Amino acid sequence: MKTIRDLIAEQPLFADLPADDLDFIAGCGHNVHVPAGQAILRHDAAADHFYLLRSGRAQLEIEQPGRGSLVAETLR
Repeated sequence: MKTIRDLIAEQPLFADLPADDLDFIAGCGHNVHVPAGQAILRHDAAADHFYLLRSGRAQLEIEQPGRGSLVAETLR
């Protein structure tokens, strides 16, 4: 079974990260499942987490006053 560190280290974004920094980030990591339709972040929330999308997709939505949400991008 892969560890959080293994999963992070496999990502191109972290390819050149020094081992100590990778260990630090991995030590803060959690493996979570987000059900379809659930928001993981809102514009007025503290940005104190980051997410590494390993499967599925996530939509970046922009709230338009009086018109609802607009999907700006879908990440896979």
